Order: sequence, then C-alpha cells, then structure tokens
Amino acid sequence: MTESLLANPSHFTRSIAETTEYRHSRQREQDEAGSLRRAVALGSRALVDNHTTEHGYVSPEGCVYRLIATIDDFVTAQQELDRLQQDGAERRHKLPHLRKAVAFNHAAKELIDSQPDVGFNELTAFTTKMYLGMHRDDTELHDDQRYHQRALYVRDAVKQSLHGMRSELAVEQIIWAAGDPAIEYEETTVEDELRGVDLFVNYHGQRVGIDVKASQAAAHMAKLKSSHPERIIWSQVDWEDFAGGFRISDELAQQKAPALLAELRTAAQAA
Repeated sequence: MTESLLANPSHFTRSIAETTEYRHSRQREQDEAGSLRRAVALGSRALVDNHTTEHGYVSPEGCVYRLIATIDDFVTAQQELDRLQQDGAERRHKLPHLRKAVAFNHAAKELIDSQPDVGFNELTAFTTKMYLGMHRDDTELHDDQRYHQRALYVRDAVKQSLHGMRSELAVEQIIWAAGDPAIEYEETTVEDELRGVDLFVNYHGQRVGIDVKASQAAAHMAKLKSSHPERIIWSQVDWEDFAGGFRISDELAQQKAPALLAELRTAAQAA
C-alpha cells in the first residue's frame, strides 16, 4: 500500500523553509509570530508555481502546497465569521471572510481530486498540524490550555468545512451515477459560492443555482429563511455514508439518486 503524501508534514515544512520567499519574509518582519505565518504562505505559493506545468497541471504535491497557503487565512476567517454571526452582522460584512473560507474549500477539493484515496481524518489532522506549526511563535499558545483550545477549534472548523465540501461532491457523484441525460451539473467558481450557489444544474435546458446542505436539518432551517427555498437541497448523504473518505460508493450513489433528482427537478421547474 502506497504511503499517503500527507503522512509526512515535515517534508512540506522543510521545503517551504528553503524557499527564497520564506527566507526573505522572515528576515523582513519584526513580528516573530506574524512573520512565520506570512512566510509559510509566501513559500507555499512559490512552491505551487514550481509544481505547475506550462499547461496548468498542478502535481499532487503542488495541491498540498496550495492548501497550506490557505490554512491561516481560513482559520482567521472562521474566527471573524463566528464573531460577526454573534453580533448579527449583515452578509456584506461577512463576504471578505467567506471568500477566504471558500478559497480553502477549493484548494481542498483540488487536493482530493489529485489524491482520491486521502482520508477525511487524515486531511483534518494534517491541516490542524500545519496551522499549529505556523503559530508556534504565538506567545498565547505557549499556555497548554490555550493551545489545546485552539487546536480543538481549528480541528472542528476544518471538519465542518470539509464535510460541507464533500457533501457537494456527493451531489455531483449522485447526478453522475443516475445517468439521466436530462440533468447535468456545472461546477462553480469562488464568486458563485459567495452568492450562495454550490453548483449549477441544467434540467431540460433550464439552468438553476443550487445551495447544498450537509444535513436535512440544515436544509430545513435554510429554507425557512430563503426567498427561493426550492433551490436549497439536502445532499441525501449522511456522515457515515462517506466511510471515512470524501466519496460515497457507486452503489450508494445510485440508491440516493431518485430522491435527489426529484429535488433537483423541482428546483429547475420553479426557476
């Protein structure tokens, strides 16, 4: 069995630390904690470029570096979104932070597409360890209790985000497994997702943006607040259906297809 690319986080930290971008950033900055975080992001982005061909193909290792470059922004964004949610802030105030959260999800999806066998807990643990490594100079995290609290917060934020993303992947997988020529889907951009669209569905030429929820309860609550509740759907897939990964079995996808396609047809017809 081939060892996962994520099994050796030190490989990535060593490579990042050897980049010119990392070294220059560390030398310029006076703020020790901040310089490390920024240097890791800059070094990671440089390594993505090194692992991208002239035709735009990014290697599996390059996909990991791209994910690393988004981790710190993702956690900071989640913290701000939590604060804004408690304050009852309007969506326009949340958009800059949502953009960073979506960028993390897109990077994670690219990584998963490049390494289909990666495990959910494996990717969650890798991301959490990388974040904590970037923050090793933060004085507040030298306190064991605060370190533990931050580690749990990051892990849970990553888990929630990745589960939402894999629920969207499951919907795509179910549509594909159904084999209904009348229904097709299109993947979305970051801008689409900021408008609340997780994928576009075409049904007999009618195109509609769909908002996918990871649970039936979440879909129900969102429908109550929406002016277009028919566009909000539950993925039909539960946590345990993923069996620790990011995809469901082809057999399960076919079983879930009738209920999902019925919701998608309703959404398209109401558009």
